[in-house]
Parts: sequence; C-alpha cells; structure tokens
Amino acid sequence: MSFEILSNVVVIAINLIVGGRVLKMGIARRAAPELLLGATLTFDGLEWLFWLLGVYTPLADTPLGGWLVIACRTGI
Repeated sequence: MSFEILSNVVVIAINLIVGGRVLKMGIARRAAPELLLGATLTFDGLEWLFWLLGVYTPLADTPLGGWLVIACRTGI
C-alpha cells in the first residue's frame, strides 16, 4: 500500500469518525454549529471515499468508477 493511499484512508476515517460524533452531538443538542460542522466533515469523508474507490480500486476500470469520481467532484 502506498503512502498516498494510506494517508487518504486515514483522512477519510478521521472525517467520518469526528464528523459523525459532532453530528450526533449537534442532533442531541439541536445546535446549528455542531450540525453544520458535523455534516460538513461527514460529507467530506464520503466524497473522499468515493474518490478513493473510483481511482485506486478495481472499480476504476468500470463505468461505476467514473460515476464515483463524478459524484466526488460534484460534491466538492
């Protein structure tokens, strides 16, 4: 596994874990800042997950890989 892929996986995991926790806190407190920050981090993690799947996996050679990359870039 290359350093580039490993660093992307770490960033995706951090975004999803921290974003999910902040989003959960925002829902429990009904606080807009936590909701927005949590949603942003979670959404960013999902975008990068789509990019990783669409570029670095065997899906890259299929039509689904192209759609995953398009979904990531549209989200950004």
